[in-house]
Amino acid sequence: MRKIFEKIFVLLALCASFYAQAQEKIAKNFASMQNNSSFSYTIYLQDKCSFLRTQTGGPNAVVVYKVKEQWLKEQFLLDLQDGLYSLGFNVVILKDSLKRTLKDKEFLLSLEQMELEFSLLRDSITTEYDYLTGIKTPDSKNKFYKNIGNMALNVWLGFHSSQADEEHIFYIDQNVSDYIEGFIEKNKPENGDTLFVNYSHTYVNANDAYLLAKDLGTASSVCLFNYLLNRYVFLESEGKDENYYCIEADKSITTHSTPQDNFDIIK
Repeated sequence: MRKIFEKIFVLLALCASFYAQAQEKIAKNFASMQNNSSFSYTIYLQDKCSFLRTQTGGPNAVVVYKVKEQWLKEQFLLDLQDGLYSLGFNVVILKDSLKRTLKDKEFLLSLEQMELEFSLLRDSITTEYDYLTGIKTPDSKNKFYKNIGNMALNVWLGFHSSQADEEHIFYIDQNVSDYIEGFIEKNKPENGDTLFVNYSHTYVNANDAYLLAKDLGTASSVCLFNYLLNRYVFLESEGKDENYYCIEADKSITTHSTPQDNFDIIK
């Protein structure tokens, strides 16, 4: 009886393995389709962007007003377009904001809103060493706080397919903060309780905003690929495949149990 159960177990394991391989083959087939212009998806890109600047104070908050809105949008859309091209999609830039009747394998991605945001973060530096002796002791541990500037770029994208009920708002963001390099140390009371400060503070600037737009454009192209890849697997497997697939930097397709490199879907 035991041998019978062992054979059944082996058979079930083989079936599961074959099933997983079949699903992975579907995912890889999607990637191969994008390398063939006859089968690749077409992405229509549309700029319907409204632009917001928000700041909650701080000496460097004025930086958000030094960023040129048009340059920021153009940088994002350029790198989004280049990223989609590199992933094999056909890309069409629309010059208007009109709705389109989409066919199968055609999708509309519209830049709906961008928000450039500046805020202050309370950062901390913890030291466990006495500055003069260099000895690590529990009572020499000190924590120092400093407000640093943080600039974030938030992006909302509209997604439409040929299916009337498939409309989404995708969200993606990225941020960069001031850079502090150096140290803050404090002696123990018996050594004079002296504070030693030696650090440089590099503030975020307008160019950092354009770099954020560049990175987000590329990241958005990958997120869209992953969304369409998993959509394809879901439809082909009739919703039976519960894995999540994503494309890596070397263009290989990997399998995961949870989403990787994906948009937040607002609706």
